[in-house]
Amino acid sequence: VHENPDRRASVATDLLTTRDEPLALSIALNEDTPPVAITNSDITPTVDVVPAGDEVFERVSGIVDTDYLADTTTTIVGLGTTGSTVAVELAKCGVGTFHLFDPDHLEVHNVARHVCDLRDIGRQKTAAVADRVKGRHPGATVYTNTLDVTSARPDLRNAILDSDCVVVCTDTQVSR
Repeated sequence: VHENPDRRASVATDLLTTRDEPLALSIALNEDTPPVAITNSDITPTVDVVPAGDEVFERVSGIVDTDYLADTTTTIVGLGTTGSTVAVELAKCGVGTFHLFDPDHLEVHNVARHVCDLRDIGRQKTAAVADRVKGRHPGATVYTNTLDVTSARPDLRNAILDSDCVVVCTDTQVSR
């Protein structure tokens, strides 16, 4: 990864140019889609490397302690309207590690109030929200669990023991 703007234009060429050997580049858009293969014998893609270090949190520096939050872990149980919003907002503040729990897939009726949109219909909420978290905080570590928390108690227990904060946003009393 080259963060020097003068170097970005040649990154694609550097990635796809080898001496005598073809080089393949595989890009997976997210964990629910198969990777797209690109080779230097077919096309030359444009690659732009966008630096995403501390600059991402420049606007919240001084408002929240992003250095402290980078070392924190949050577990969010339930990724509907509230849970997905909490996850993205905490990512914007610089929380470093997330454990996301939800057994559901995103459906059309979820989209009106959810942070995810129509492109995510049919995806696991955990995967879709993990992408939104990583989109706001590329350095975040995100663990996902699609098991129902009422039956995945050991996984939930381990996540909670590893967490500095637990947010429960489920819609049933049993899961709370």
